[in-house]
Amino acid sequence: MLADPLMILVNHTNQMPENYTFETAECGSKTAVNKTLQTVACNAFLELQKAAAAENVTVWMQSGYRSVSYQTNLYEKKTNYYRSRAMTRPPPRKKPPPSSTRRGLLRA
Repeated sequence: MLADPLMILVNHTNQMPENYTFETAECGSKTAVNKTLQTVACNAFLELQKAAAAENVTVWMQSGYRSVSYQTNLYEKKTNYYRSRAMTRPPPRKKPPPSSTRRGLLRA
């Protein structure tokens, strides 16, 4: 899997090379935002969706690629929404006591 050219770790530390290019396609439900996926991923999704439909299962994509700036904007909007309603971060949860459950002791 690590030798797969489609498996690329991308984050703030490991940025995409400037010369990296790929084809994209729009793929997703009518209500989806950011429908753009790499063409290979879009084709795989459509294949998955078709197979699921044959089993009477609905699969949809709601959001594709999000840039850092787009994701930051979503976070800021939601944070401001809650703050405008006088909401703050919840207090940290207390750590639960260690479980004493051992294999074979569970009852149905």
